[in-house]
Amino acid sequence: MPIITVVFGLLLSCLTVSVLVYTGRVESFSIFIPTIVGVPLILLGLFSLLKPALRKHLMHGAVTLGLLGAIAALGRGVPQILKVLRQETVDWLPVSMVWAMVILCVTYVLLCIESFISARKARQASEAQNTATESKSTTF
Repeated sequence: MPIITVVFGLLLSCLTVSVLVYTGRVESFSIFIPTIVGVPLILLGLFSLLKPALRKHLMHGAVTLGLLGAIAALGRGVPQILKVLRQETVDWLPVSMVWAMVILCVTYVLLCIESFISARKARQASEAQNTATESKSTTF
């Protein structure tokens, strides 16, 4: 999961860079929001690779950040979609950027949830196997 975290952090950061390259200007601070989420994800992923003992805590922090990023992007994206539905004029670059962030963050959170469930099942299976092994060794 740490490598996936780094990849999603890079994707979010590249989203900002691509818009900056495409437009050549900064119209608003909000253009940096994907990077504000992406850089900490990169750092959390790298730290969890360097400190395996802290991996569980760092990955829970990363998924929380991903969830906050998804909520923040949805908070900006839903009003923009409502404008589109009312056939009002919208600037499609910010709309597409916000929804790209929603898709990236939600995908990341879902992958984390799947990983957490798999890790819990593996840990429970290992504990059950250890318990069975211990009970067999005490019966002989």
